[in-house]
Amino acid sequence: MSKIMSYFKDIIKSLMVGIIVSLVLIIISGLCSILVNGNNIKNTLDIMKNTLFIIGAFGLLLFSGFILKRDSRRPLIYEKQWKEKFRIIQFQNVLMFIAIMILCFGIILDRIIYYF
Repeated sequence: MSKIMSYFKDIIKSLMVGIIVSLVLIIISGLCSILVNGNNIKNTLDIMKNTLFIIGAFGLLLFSGFILKRDSRRPLIYEKQWKEKFRIIQFQNVLMFIAIMILCFGIILDRIIYYF
């Protein structure tokens, strides 16, 4: 039972990191879009959505590269520090959860643009 709870805690931690990364990407791309395009809200939301989709897609491509490469499952150099943050889940899986969360925020922005 403890191992299952550790899995859930690690997944929740990686999803929280994904939320934080998504919000940072939204803020940075939104500010850059406002500086370049002015106060056009629809273009700003569209640029934020595109940024999230591109970064999320690259994250999933990186994850698939880690899966396909044979040496990617080797122990990390900083494995002790990694085990302090995530007890069971490996780096590749955390990267996957972060990329999925970034894409989910992109989908939410896409729905906002659709109904806006």
